Amino acid sequence: MDEWAEQNGLIEQIDLSVNAKRLFEPYKPLGVVFMDLGDNPEGAVDEGGPTREFCRLLMKDIQSRSLFEGPDNSKLLALDSHAISKGDYKLIGKMISICLIDGGVAPHFFAPQLFSLVVREATEDVDLTEIVDEGFRSQLQKACNQPILSFIHTDRKFPEANTCDIVLCLPIHRTYEEFCNHMCSGILQATEFGMT
Repeated sequence: MDEWAEQNGLIEQIDLSVNAKRLFEPYKPLGVVFMDLGDNPEGAVDEGGPTREFCRLLMKDIQSRSLFEGPDNSKLLALDSHAISKGDYKLIGKMISICLIDGGVAPHFFAPQLFSLVVREATEDVDLTEIVDEGFRSQLQKACNQPILSFIHTDRKFPEANTCDIVLCLPIHRTYEEFCNHMCSGILQATEFGMT
C-alpha cells in the first residue's frame, strides 16, 4: 500500500475521487474502503483500522510535500506563493484536521515552533540557522547586523540611541556645524551608557 501511495500521489487521488463523486462530507465520520487494482473493495469492514491506515498514508504524503521544508522530524512551512493562490495550504490543513479527528494520526513531523503556532501557544523566536533557504537566511543575517538610522523631526537637539535594536536617531539641525556640536556633546555625555 505504501508503494502505491508514493507512486500515485495519494493527495491527487483523493482530490480526483472527491471532486468526481462529491460524496465527501468533512463533518461526518470518515469511512475508508481500500480497493484492489481491479477496483474491487478489499472486503475489510472499517472499524477504525482502514481509516487509521489511510490517515497514516495521507500524513506521510503530506509530510513529503513542498509546502514544508526542513528535516523530516522538524518541518516548518515553506513559502510557496503559487500554492497559496491555489489554496493548497488550506486543503492540507483540512486533511491534517481529518487525520487528527477521524484517524487519530498527528503530524509528528511539525517543528516545535510550527506546532506552537498552530495551537496558538507562545513560541520562541526562530533561530536564523533554522531557516532552510540559504539566500533568505543570509539576507536576514545581514539585516540583523546593520544599524538603523532614523531622524528626529522635533526640537530635540541631541542624538538618541537604542542599543537593543541598534537604532541611532539623529536630530535635524539648521547647519552642519550645529549638528556636529550637538553630536559630539551627545556622544561625550553617553560614555557611561550601557555600563554597569
